[in-house]
Amino acid sequence: MAEAIVGAIITDIVGELVTGSIESGSDEATA
Repeated sequence: MAEAIVGAIITDIVGELVTGSIESGSDEATA
């Protein structure tokens, strides 16, 4: 269970970084 939670957190963080890079950080306000 712990691995799934950590994996989801990492995926979310990486997704936010990638989205922020593409959209020039437009999602940082909602993060």
